[in-house]
This record gives sequence, C-alpha cells and structure tokens, in this order.
Amino acid sequence: MRSVQLGGLCDCVAASAADDLACLAAAREWFDVVLIGNHEHPYFGGPRFAGFWRCREVGEELRKLDDERVLRPCAFVDGILVSHAGLGAGWGFADAAEAAGPLAGRASVFAQIGRARGGLADCGGVLWADWSEPEASFRQIVGHTPGGEPRRRGGAICLDVGAGDGARRIVGALVRDGDVELVDHAV
Repeated sequence: MRSVQLGGLCDCVAASAADDLACLAAAREWFDVVLIGNHEHPYFGGPRFAGFWRCREVGEELRKLDDERVLRPCAFVDGILVSHAGLGAGWGFADAAEAAGPLAGRASVFAQIGRARGGLADCGGVLWADWSEPEASFRQIVGHTPGGEPRRRGGAICLDVGAGDGARRIVGALVRDGDVELVDHAV
C-alpha cells in the first residue's frame, strides 16, 4: 500500500459539487486507498450530516471507487489502524488488528455516532468518533476533528488541521516499519 486518504475527500454540500468531483477524479492517481468519511457515507445509506446535499455525479464516482475496491472503511498499516475518525476506548478492542477486522466488514462499529458528535451512543465509530473521546490503547492515525496543528495522544495521531478560512495546507504521515513521521506542506 502506497498512500491512504483519511476520508472526508468530498464536502458533499451544494456549493462543493465541482470541487468534490475534481477531488474524486484525482483520487485514483494520488491514493491507493480512499477511506470513507462521514461526508461520503450518506451515499451508502449512512446518516446525513447537517447540510448534506446529494449530487448524482458525486454518488456515481464514489460507487465506482467502491466497486474498484479503492474506497474502504479503514486500513491497517504496520500495526496501526488508519481510519477517518478513529476508535475510542469504549469499543474494547485489544489492538489495531482486532479493530480492523470488524471494520473491513462494515460492522456496526463503522457508523455509530457518539454523544460528542450529537449522537446517542457512548462512543463514536470510525466515521463519527471525536478526538475528545477517551483514547483506545492501540496506535491509530485519524482525521475528522479539525485543529490548528496535528495532535498526538498516547498512540493516536489526529492529522486534521482544518481547511477553512482559505487554509492551503496538507498534513500527512509516512509510516515505515511502524515508525510514523509527520509530513506538513503548504500548497
């Protein structure tokens, strides 16, 4: 596996359709794996977020990525669970490999919305967990909860630095033999 995109590739609001399509077109060239995020999940029957707008063309492109097995719920890289929002301690998984198993099958752990994100569950799943939820005991790389800088907490790293206010920055992580190096570029 060469590169994994953390989900939320598309904004899926009315004003973003052209940008969403441009991102989806670039995804096949730039990434080996595109993780589904909570913004894309409504196209696959998941809950809608406030402001979601269904665009037929975006839905078709997401389905193509899914059919090509590029779109996935999570990735498991060198002992690290890579997902859109991560998993908190409430799920009880012993390690990243155990957590990745049910996620690959899109089990209920996939889309549960925790209280921190306005849901009813004690903890969120890999599309809706919030960085404020208690950390799991295993290593993870996540996005979903914007902050001004990448954050580390125990074995977890949140790379979402936000895209609002004209921010032109890409943050990622290089993972080699379990070692994680952050990559931060202005664009």
